[in-house]
Amino acid sequence: PTSNPATLPPAPAQPQPTPQPTPTSTPAVRPEALLAEAQALADQGRLDQAEKLASQAAAQLQPVAFLLLSVLRETRGDLVGAVEALRKALYLSPQLAQGHAHLSSLLRRQGRTEEAARSRNNALEALRALPDDAQLPGLAPMTAGALRDALKRGLS
Repeated sequence: PTSNPATLPPAPAQPQPTPQPTPTSTPAVRPEALLAEAQALADQGRLDQAEKLASQAAAQLQPVAFLLLSVLRETRGDLVGAVEALRKALYLSPQLAQGHAHLSSLLRRQGRTEEAARSRNNALEALRALPDDAQLPGLAPMTAGALRDALKRGLS
């Protein structure tokens, strides 16, 4: 005998999938905000916290964050780490005149005079086409003219 579909017992109810919570993505903190906070912490002498935030900004490939990391490492006496951070900044932004100038200073302190001279020349080259009153990207407000003068006097 064939079964009549109308006489079949109802199929067991399929369990409904439990709704999974949707992962909420935390909005990424803007690197500029991280950098500003890191600079404020550094100014307060809270170097560990400043370095942590600067590292987060650097992870977002912000050249100025690498400048700050360099200064923090230099403050700790880690000249090798400071140079490494500057090289990363300059890789990301080859025309970063303040980075070249700071690198020149660090290399000179390490006795690496030829490399220091090359970095100084790179800084001057990055400044060549800029008017004296052009504001440079970096940690501290500085004009192209002020950095150019410092480099020419050997103060970088």
